[in-house]
Amino acid sequence: MSDTTPLTPSRFAPLRREDPRRIGPYTLDGRIGIGGIGAVYAAHQPGMPGHAAVKTVREELAGNAEFRARFARETVLAKRASGMCLPCYYDGDTEAKMPWLATEYIPGPSLRTYVQKRGPLTGDHLTALGVGLADALTRIHAQGVVHQDLKPGNIILGPDAPKLVDFGIARAVDQTVLARSGGAPGTAGWMSPEACAGGELTGRSDVFSWGSLMAFAATGREPFGAGPVDTLADRVMEDEPDIDGVPEPLLPLVRAALSKAPRERPDAVGLVPALVEQWSGRTPATALAGVRAMLTEVWTGMAAPIPAPARSVRRFGRGLAAGVAAVAVLALAGTAAVGAPSALKALAGAGGGEQGGQDASGGENGGADSGEGGDTGNAGAGGGGDEGGDSGRPDGGETPSGPPPEAVERATDQGVGANAAVGSADGTTGLFSADGAATLHANVYGAVSGPEGVRITVNGQSMGVREQVPSFDQSSFYILADGERIEPSQPFTYTPQLEYPMEQEPNENTLVFPGAPETGLLVFQTPEIGGARPGPVGLCYSTGQGARFTTDYTRCT
Repeated sequence: MSDTTPLTPSRFAPLRREDPRRIGPYTLDGRIGIGGIGAVYAAHQPGMPGHAAVKTVREELAGNAEFRARFARETVLAKRASGMCLPCYYDGDTEAKMPWLATEYIPGPSLRTYVQKRGPLTGDHLTALGVGLADALTRIHAQGVVHQDLKPGNIILGPDAPKLVDFGIARAVDQTVLARSGGAPGTAGWMSPEACAGGELTGRSDVFSWGSLMAFAATGREPFGAGPVDTLADRVMEDEPDIDGVPEPLLPLVRAALSKAPRERPDAVGLVPALVEQWSGRTPATALAGVRAMLTEVWTGMAAPIPAPARSVRRFGRGLAAGVAAVAVLALAGTAAVGAPSALKALAGAGGGEQGGQDASGGENGGADSGEGGDTGNAGAGGGGDEGGDSGRPDGGETPSGPPPEAVERATDQGVGANAAVGSADGTTGLFSADGAATLHANVYGAVSGPEGVRITVNGQSMGVREQVPSFDQSSFYILADGERIEPSQPFTYTPQLEYPMEQEPNENTLVFPGAPETGLLVFQTPEIGGARPGPVGLCYSTGQGARFTTDYTRCT
């Protein structure tokens, strides 16, 4: 039986008690995603067609001058760059107590979600993707801006056009970069060779990433594979990309875009007419006319449900919407950021682990593919109030009736709160956090089942008064399934990497739970933070092609 579920959700995750009901002139209708920087809400105002995606900054980060400057810069870039393949800027207030930015809400899957669930793009759809992204880059570069973080989670396949999203780490090339302690934004495996080497970034750096995206869209494979950050950096700088299977008409452009030397790559301006001419057989009168004509004719079918192969993986349930991304969730979960290009080679001994299979930066805008950037899942749908004290975990005795005490979204201790949330709108990323003067985030993603058990990637990030953020290790996690507690077998230790900016610590570690089932409750017990130790809190997980995290505890308990 085929799964013909559309990749677009019918509703947003509900607002929580602590969420505001209005931001500026907007009435909030639900959550799109939540992560390290803040929350993104679906909102409307009278007379407005559709929804806006309102991105906010967490209160403790709003008081950080660097974060305010970064957010203000993002707002300026969102205003300056416009086009049919970029989200529309609506409104914003970077001086508010809780800064916010409202942009067009784009329903649709991220490129990663689409490829994972539907397979590679082919024919005119693939060419149209290339045209749309090249046009978006042309418009960004015309404003003197380098995007710097093109990846599958930052590409939303909207109903009318592919959209390039997330200006959160984009940089105006004619301005001084915000102060960093040796850090630079980007995502391992998707950065250009010069970005990996700490060199000068130009528009042709984005064109290299365009080539990587086209190879991924055409083949379903990451052109430089997966692995630790330093390994990926070496491959990008030295190895040839895996482009076997890219259709012959596109192959010369993709190969040229992936040249190691920037001067040997085309610029985005040149890509647009070349691709339009390849599609139509003639040179367009103007680039805009060519892009508009192609997308109008070709992209109309992208909104229609496409059958996917039947899956044998046990899933959370029919209530989970599959594969939708929404535009401003990007850069929320903080799992995709990597360390300074100049420091990539030094990361080999930093705790490594394998790169997860999802972009969760908020993913696909949702974020991840966050959240990269993601799909609007059942974030916030589960119950559970504040709860602290003894965890009451099963110890092998009689299986308790009802859900275990760990199946809660929030626990408190001495004013410090531990939280469990869906970290990207697609549900492929989970977020555990402990919030006080210092803030600890443990992002989890890439849940897969294998012969050795369930593997889940974890990425730690420190925020706020970072010197007070504690370390944690594998003992902070366990799985509850059928009354059994399963401990991870592979050791690791996360220690805040203060030499990197907030949200850019390049650590990924792998949790391995021997014999764990495809569905269960992943529990996080926070380490002591500021003299308090709230928790534990839990997230339901499901592995396989439809891997998801949710706080709807009926799915796993």
